[in-house]
Amino acid sequence: MKLLVHIAAVCSVVSLLCSGCLLEIGGGSGGDSSVRSDEVFSTTSFTVFSCPPAWSPDGSTLVFSGNRTSASTDTVIWKVRAAPGSDPVPIDVGGAHCPSYLSDGRIAYFTGWRGADLDMHIMVVDSAGSAAPSVLHSFNGSDVDMAHNEARTPLRMSLSDNGLYAFLIWAEDSAYTLRWTSAGDLLDPHRFTQPMSCGMISPDGQTVAYYNTDLGKVVYQESEGGIERTVGIAECPTWAARSDTIGYVSGSTYEIYAIGSSDRTWYTLDANVHNASLAPGAGMFAYRTRSGSRDGLALGILTSE
Repeated sequence: MKLLVHIAAVCSVVSLLCSGCLLEIGGGSGGDSSVRSDEVFSTTSFTVFSCPPAWSPDGSTLVFSGNRTSASTDTVIWKVRAAPGSDPVPIDVGGAHCPSYLSDGRIAYFTGWRGADLDMHIMVVDSAGSAAPSVLHSFNGSDVDMAHNEARTPLRMSLSDNGLYAFLIWAEDSAYTLRWTSAGDLLDPHRFTQPMSCGMISPDGQTVAYYNTDLGKVVYQESEGGIERTVGIAECPTWAARSDTIGYVSGSTYEIYAIGSSDRTWYTLDANVHNASLAPGAGMFAYRTRSGSRDGLALGILTSE
């Protein structure tokens, strides 16, 4: 399957929409190139869950959450090489949601209501799953200005590379950034008032990008608030390894945008792409596939004609 791509460098067109609160970025023109789409795997044995797949720091491996089997309700981490025809293998930690890699190669994930204290936890496990997982952070509802601990799992959770910043979206009207000191002490959280359904924190923890459901657009801003800068009508942004580049699906295109600039490229798709995740080097993206009872992952690889 081949995706035809139209790449464009955006002209600088910035208009202030309201005093000090929202900036809109748009415009552009460009030339042609192409993307090759390669299936990583497709299966009926288990379901791939909705958090976008996460890349290892070297771009060789993807992790994602799914059920243990198609008949099971237990959630595990699945790991697969980012190459066509690869077979996913489970990291059997149980109750794992929205896994992602830290810069040291460990895999972090969210699990709620764990232990006698019923705290919510962010856990870590080695990339091979050979040792028992350990607690990276724990917190309860009062720590993050919630009325109670959340029995449900977040719609999205993402961490900075060093694991000291987290961005959690519980519901459209409930999203937070959490910060910890290097000693593990939780600092004052920031609560977002904007409605959102998916998003991700930058690798350095300084910026968040998310889909604002009121605007129907991708927005980015400092991780502790500040001016919202809208990028365009799109969904579910993810970051490259650098903290200056995001990628997202926008209708029939996949776009890559350089934060803080007017530089954008877009790729016209001839296939449905959802839950896409930009690779560390921004040269490809991974995305969830679904056809009938089959779930899987595929790669969209950028190539020049």
